[in-house]
Amino acid sequence: MMGSDAGAQRRAEVAQPAPGADAADRRLAGEVGAEVAAALSQALERVNEILHSGRVGRQGLNALRDEIERARQIAIVGQRVSRLAAGRVRQAPELLDLPTVLHGALRQRAEAIAARGLEVRLRLRPASVSADASLLFALLDSLLDWAFAHCAAPLPVLHLATEVNTWPVHAMLRCEFAWRAPDQQDPPAERSALDSLDWRLVEQAAAAMGVGLQREDAPNRVLLSLAFDETARRWPKLVDGDAAPGEGPFGAPLAGHQMLVLARGAELHHAVRAVAGRLGLEAEFATSAAEALACGQRALQHVLVADQATPGLELLCRELHAGASGPALVLIGDLPPGLEICITGRTELTRIGRDAVPRELPLALQYALSGC
Repeated sequence: MMGSDAGAQRRAEVAQPAPGADAADRRLAGEVGAEVAAALSQALERVNEILHSGRVGRQGLNALRDEIERARQIAIVGQRVSRLAAGRVRQAPELLDLPTVLHGALRQRAEAIAARGLEVRLRLRPASVSADASLLFALLDSLLDWAFAHCAAPLPVLHLATEVNTWPVHAMLRCEFAWRAPDQQDPPAERSALDSLDWRLVEQAAAAMGVGLQREDAPNRVLLSLAFDETARRWPKLVDGDAAPGEGPFGAPLAGHQMLVLARGAELHHAVRAVAGRLGLEAEFATSAAEALACGQRALQHVLVADQATPGLELLCRELHAGASGPALVLIGDLPPGLEICITGRTELTRIGRDAVPRELPLALQYALSGC
């Protein structure tokens, strides 16, 4: 009860106008106005160039359209920030799986990830939260918008992790990325670029939900954490581990999907076969890369589950176009507990530890096949 009381008290504190709230509102309004004005000024300059030259080219029209669209998006973000800051938000909390919501938000951004040349590395551990679904998605949405905009080249990598702190018990989402190249200097004035309008939206969404928000700006990296209220420490079950095949609370949730399993050890075959039966998956087993390739060429495979130590695996994945136009890919290796998902462009790779196959393979398969 103490955890619940503390959470309620924190939400109540968030709902009360903070000292200097009027000044903060004016500052937010000023930031929104300045960004919209800058975008519209660029659009006006483009119009003047067209009028002055008398030539209307496709490139100029595309640039004008992009500048007007940027102004529109800034105005939309500004409206959301103002609405959250004013406290005009009704919430209907429910129990949500934070890793699933985060993965869904990233799936919707596959095109943006590919266009920016980003690599997203997820480390997912159990983390259920009690939150309003639409507001949680909006929080993650704005966080990703902000991180994508500031993730620095030449090798932009965004690290995201979910976990649960043991005391006090609460779900955590951690985010880390480089916002400047390692060899660049760090003039303090340039750090204000991180405090964009997208960041204001992250702040206001977190405050509306009563979520703790911390950000550390190192000379070249950003470390951010979101701390949610007390939450259950468990994965949502796909199936009951003690139920007979197809008799869990979700029946056979992945029925109709075809799985190809590549592993040399009989023990791993047995563990994967047990999971496949509970999920309703049709599974075909191979002990070598050549045998797996023949299986993949003979019949459509939705997912390839492979022992990472198998010789010839990299060539097999190229042949099957795993993760892109071919089957999704789940690798089993010597890894710590938790799921690892690497998203590069439109390609997604999921990894789990071989000691955790019975527990984590169902979730890995759910994530891998969620786009099928």
